[in-house]
Amino acid sequence: MEGMFKVTLEDEFKKNPELKAEDIENIQTWMKTQPHLPPVPDLMVVMFLQACQWDLKLTKKTIDMYYTLKTELTEFFADRDPTSQEIKNIAKINHIVMLPQSDPQGNQILWISLKECDPKMYNFAASVKYNTMTTEVFQLENGTVPGLVLVNDCKHFSASVFWNTPMKLASNYTRFSQEAASYPVKACHYINAHSFLKKCFTLMKPMFKSKVYKMFHMHSLKH
Repeated sequence: MEGMFKVTLEDEFKKNPELKAEDIENIQTWMKTQPHLPPVPDLMVVMFLQACQWDLKLTKKTIDMYYTLKTELTEFFADRDPTSQEIKNIAKINHIVMLPQSDPQGNQILWISLKECDPKMYNFAASVKYNTMTTEVFQLENGTVPGLVLVNDCKHFSASVFWNTPMKLASNYTRFSQEAASYPVKACHYINAHSFLKKCFTLMKPMFKSKVYKMFHMHSLKH
């Protein structure tokens, strides 16, 4: 995987004055004592360190959860082929793209927009698969960024689409995004949000950590 990165360790040391070679070595030494973990390249360790604000204990916990959940949650992390019919189908109705410009704080913006469609066509698992593949490719090409801001255009995210989403899958993805992310999420904006969506998030509040829930910002649909 190291060879898949288009950035180098030298690039990351220049970008991140907090990054220390001994911290990378510490994590690598620890991982050798964890037989369930695969070999992880130094650059990927850097992604986790930066996502965890250089906290070694939290970094180790996050790495463990990342690879454990990637093994367990096969609905999201198995058969990840960008040319598959599954991904082609979801890409037709669910646009997921990194915007070319960052926000004033240097955070990268991930834009997600669902087109008007038959709710039965919306495949939540495929959408998550598409989403995680997009962010991983971005990391391979760009390395660390100050943060990630998610902007979800909810104009066509109807109540029917929401209730067609299996809650077990939603819960699994919530767990992964909160406990195993390899990038620092700064905020999640929901624009053109229907009134029902705010009520749904209130019902789902117990699924989220307090600090994560505070990242959510609803922007109502204007009629």
